Amino acid sequence: MNREEPAYLCSGALTCGNCATPKKMGSAGPRKYRCRSCNNSISKEIDLLVEKMVLLRLRDWSPDPEMIGRLDLNAENTRLDELKALLDSGVLSRSMFEVGATEVETAIARKTEAHERSERRVPEWMGSGESILGLWDTLTMREKRDVVATVLKSVTILPFDRSGFGRFQSDRVQIAY
Repeated sequence: MNREEPAYLCSGALTCGNCATPKKMGSAGPRKYRCRSCNNSISKEIDLLVEKMVLLRLRDWSPDPEMIGRLDLNAENTRLDELKALLDSGVLSRSMFEVGATEVETAIARKTEAHERSERRVPEWMGSGESILGLWDTLTMREKRDVVATVLKSVTILPFDRSGFGRFQSDRVQIAY
């Protein structure tokens, strides 16, 4: 497995109900998601629960059209076409055209960079819940984690109940859609 590839579905996707920090998979002892700020932890069985919830949710899920990861450069392309037309008609000199084209290229680069950094962007391959369901078993762990982050708003792990110590407590899990 690639070191860059995450090994666990919920690593970094869980939030601690005590201190609101992200939970990470612990590296020592039994595999559990642990909070670095407090002692709140939950077993890796949470991955199975979250996966089941996501697969159920995908049956009727479709992305918000505004969140689909397409970069709209129509305005910039229109401006370049206008500059070319002005250059071709003799209204603009070559140097003025180059100044205008450089400004448009800078705007495209800025917009592209912002687009790539944007959070909660839905990749184009996530066309619908049904299409993701059909691909689920072939997705990499990173792609599955992207689906979890897109389909679920949050997964919060509440503090553990001492009476249930040592066993998975699904009632500690709050999932928001």
